[in-house]
Amino acid sequence: MQESDGRLNIVCTFTHLICVFVSVCQAFNVVFQKAIDRAEPAEEVKLRVNNLIDCITFSVFIYTTRGLFEKDKLIFTAQVAFQVRNSRVDYSTKQLKQ
Repeated sequence: MQESDGRLNIVCTFTHLICVFVSVCQAFNVVFQKAIDRAEPAEEVKLRVNNLIDCITFSVFIYTTRGLFEKDKLIFTAQVAFQVRNSRVDYSTKQLKQ
């Protein structure tokens, strides 16, 4: 009996993981499709990819801040701003230590 309970638990866990994976894929698809529609078109591939990244970053930021408490929004916004800035500017290790 215990062996079948363990198998059932594994099957239930696996089924739950599949449902979560499908939900995540659907959410990503919605965000990506919106980015394709909203991002500024560009002839150059690198520029188009950067425009898509900007649009996706903004969408994820909006979705995430909806679920945060007001007191946590400023901290999250600062962290995102630092990450965006660091991804756009090349800092040397010496500059970061100052």
